[in-house]
Amino acid sequence: MLQRLPYLHNKKGSLCQFLSKVAFSKKTKVRLCKQLAKNAVFQGMRCSCPENGAGCLRALLAEWDGKLLNASAIGRQLGVAHSTAMSALKRLAQQGDVRILPSFDRGRRPLLYVAGSLLGSWVEAVVAEILKAAPESGFFWWKTRRVRQIHLLADTGRRRLGFCFSPVGMPQRKDRFPLHIACRRGLIHNGYVLHSGSGAWFFRPALFELPFADFVRKSDYWINPQDPWTEVRRINLASDAALARLFSGT
Repeated sequence: MLQRLPYLHNKKGSLCQFLSKVAFSKKTKVRLCKQLAKNAVFQGMRCSCPENGAGCLRALLAEWDGKLLNASAIGRQLGVAHSTAMSALKRLAQQGDVRILPSFDRGRRPLLYVAGSLLGSWVEAVVAEILKAAPESGFFWWKTRRVRQIHLLADTGRRRLGFCFSPVGMPQRKDRFPLHIACRRGLIHNGYVLHSGSGAWFFRPALFELPFADFVRKSDYWINPQDPWTEVRRINLASDAALARLFSGT
């Protein structure tokens, strides 16, 4: 798992530094480091803790990126009570290291995103762009009765926008299906599948598949698009031109 997440090895902030931020005592810090040192996730990793070698807390949180938050399970992995783990996560959220996203439907657990991950960085970028246009916006996640999940639901006060992310490869029909359900139920006004490719598509009534970079570049337009066909055509023409230059060698 760690080999697939190279950014973890370069992140500043070891376990002991994190524990200092949340004001744990030295005795508690040493105990937590010993607990983490026994965890197989952290084998071969070291931190700057002078008392003993252990792993980075972010490596542990990487297991929970994009998953429902379970403070009890995280607490068991750390060897602390769930209330202590939840308190630490809230402090990390205040520092911008993680985002704890509540469910739009009451009764479901919140979703956890790690800011340093690919998925988490996309969520943070979209949140930042929406806050520029609508500072009072609220952010949630939503899921159908089954497993169809909207990664991010933004409520600007006037409109509700749903986002699904496909950071690797081109999106598939299943990626926009939860947005279609939410739009049909009147839960969202616009739905977006943001991907790492270069093509754009528009599906009625108000569903878009867009390159992530294009959405961020013109987020003020896409939040309330007036002529989506024209902008989709522009993106695809630019993509075709880039491919033509690539194959022609110019």
